[in-house]
Amino acid sequence: MSSDQDQARLATNLIVDAYEKAIAQGVSPETTASAALSTAIGLMVQVHGAELAAKTVEDLPAKVRAGTFTHQ
Repeated sequence: MSSDQDQARLATNLIVDAYEKAIAQGVSPETTASAALSTAIGLMVQVHGAELAAKTVEDLPAKVRAGTFTHQ
């Protein structure tokens, strides 16, 4: 893998593929999204520790309201 940006793009594509597979198998989009978010936060805690994970998600409400995660 050549760069952090390339790795992030690959990881995102793999996660989107898993999301689409769950939907195709009949899991609701709401359940899939909630499970993905919960899993991601849990993995952040494992990798970075609770304090850094908490600091990372602290700004999420403002980012959500600002449209950072809105996909067209």
